[in-house]
Amino acid sequence: MTIWGRFLLTLVLLAVGLAGVSSAQPEWLSVAGLGFGGGEGANQEKERRANLERRGTIVFRRLAAKRQITGEVLAGKVTLFQAAALFEYLNDTPDDCRDPFRELIPGNSDGEKLCRQVIGWVEQGPRARTYKPGAEQRVQQLEADLAEHLAQNAGKVVLPTLEGE
Repeated sequence: MTIWGRFLLTLVLLAVGLAGVSSAQPEWLSVAGLGFGGGEGANQEKERRANLERRGTIVFRRLAAKRQITGEVLAGKVTLFQAAALFEYLNDTPDDCRDPFRELIPGNSDGEKLCRQVIGWVEQGPRARTYKPGAEQRVQQLEADLAEHLAQNAGKVVLPTLEGE
């Protein structure tokens, strides 16, 4: 390969490398004085990362709260419908980080979907950690409670309101 061929190959590789770095770590180019748009890309990347961290924190807290509620349902301290109302609040708060349960869980209404979400958590929770005696019977009871409620309310789930709302 001639010297010009090597030079051209080096330039191409350098351009490809810079393109990769600019898409993966745009702030690196700004620090080196090679950034485009006066550091605006770096600021956007910082905002994007901060938003992802915030959403991650929300999701982890939501999961912890749902685990706690699930334990209360298993222990018989909270009814299916109380748990569903709590799940609704957790799923929809904050507005810009909602749980997509409406698209993922079957049911004829949000209330029914929420009850099915709670039942799913009760059913899967003990399997994911350690087996809790009585979990299968509790799931069967919750399914029966939901069926009875639907029959008594013309196919609609009526959830209790949360205190303080």
